[in-house]
Amino acid sequence: MEQLDEDANVLVLAAGRRTSAWPRVRSRGLAQDTLRLGDLRLECAVAVAIARAGLAWMSRAALDRAAGADVWGLEGVTWWLSEGAAVRRAVIRQPGQRAELAVRASRLAVPVAERAWSNDALISIERA
Repeated sequence: MEQLDEDANVLVLAAGRRTSAWPRVRSRGLAQDTLRLGDLRLECAVAVAIARAGLAWMSRAALDRAAGADVWGLEGVTWWLSEGAAVRRAVIRQPGQRAELAVRASRLAVPVAERAWSNDALISIERA
């Protein structure tokens, strides 16, 4: 079994008899308004795995059969990350490459499926 980092936390949200969990992955040493694309890819993959596990086996089988295995992958996915507070702009950077990300109020479009961006690409967020 893999050991969790000493700073790792699990946040469980409970409402009545229902619970839910949402992954939040952040590398150490980054500024508060800087995100690492690899962390967001992992966060997205865990969220998809949680959603898939929550489906009845017949629903999973039907989706797998209808759309193939890629329905659970990240191909063609733009992850709309909610940052809670209003975002003015967001920029993704890696050596030799830079791009503005689409922003809608407090959400930004993260290119999790675009392999041209490495896991070490950094996203800088400027809040409104």
